[in-house]
Amino acid sequence: MKAIKLCREMAKAAIALRQRKNYGYAAGLLCRVRNLYDRLGEQADWKNYITALKNKYARFSALREELKSRYIGDFILSSPVPG
Repeated sequence: MKAIKLCREMAKAAIALRQRKNYGYAAGLLCRVRNLYDRLGEQADWKNYITALKNKYARFSALREELKSRYIGDFILSSPVPG
């Protein structure tokens, strides 16, 4: 679906800007993505996507906090990767 692809690309771009306000914007977009996946009955695709995102940005604590505040994916339970 084009809307999912667009929102994911916009979220990725916002995260790349690396400021909390941008992480908040990205989290809002990811809420939309999650809702679109839910409407399409593609929860497994959402789970795979958010898990990959979580792993890629595991050290971005402000991003994790923004996502946690919106109850997005496993970020609710995630912790930083040691090391």
